[in-house]
Formats: sequence, structure tokens, C-alpha cells
Amino acid sequence: MQKVSFELDIELYSAVKEKAARENRTMSEIVRRICEDAVGRMSVESGMDAVTALVRAEVGRATKLAESRITKILVKASVAASTNIGLSLQCITAVNKHDATEMRRIARRKAAEYLKVKEEE
Repeated sequence: MQKVSFELDIELYSAVKEKAARENRTMSEIVRRICEDAVGRMSVESGMDAVTALVRAEVGRATKLAESRITKILVKASVAASTNIGLSLQCITAVNKHDATEMRRIARRKAAEYLKVKEEE
């Protein structure tokens, strides 16, 4: 074993001395055990930092995959909705019973009112 010398303030010295007396050990044994515990904790904490970084990276990758899928689904839904609007306008114009532009405005207003009611509930 290597010898190490260091100074302690009086309160810490007294606490270590009392603990050594209670456990019937030398002060060197108590200080050695305290140092071993501290080094062990520091190793665990640095190991946890590495594990935390790995977990965060993996969660980030998994989240990106889900985000990409959701984006693709939303793009397809938007294309389908715009196609539906175009076809509806063509049908209204073909039947020629109503002004297609006015019908679109009415439909948008009703949709906005419907969504407001749903959000408030």
C-alpha cells in the first residue's frame, strides 16, 4: 500500500476518530474505506453518464423513425384531402346547380366551427 498524507479540519478529524473508536478500527482503515466508497461512487456516476448518453442516442433514433412515419402519413392524408376538394369542386361545377366558390366558403366555415366546438369540449 502507498502512504498518503493530508490534513483534515478539526470537525472531520473528530468524526473519523469517533467512528474508528466505535467500530474498533484504526483511523487509516476508516479513511481508506471512505476513499474506496467515494471512488466507487465516482466510477458508477461516470459509467451512468456513458449509459445515459447511449440510452438518449437510442431514444433519439427511435423517435426519428416514428416522426418520419408520422410525417409520411400526414403527407398522404393531405394529398388525399386536397384531391377530395378538387373532385368535389369539379362535381359541383359539373352539376352547375350552385356556385362552386360559394359552396367551398360555406364548407370551410362549417368545418372551422366544427373544429372549434371539438377543441372546447
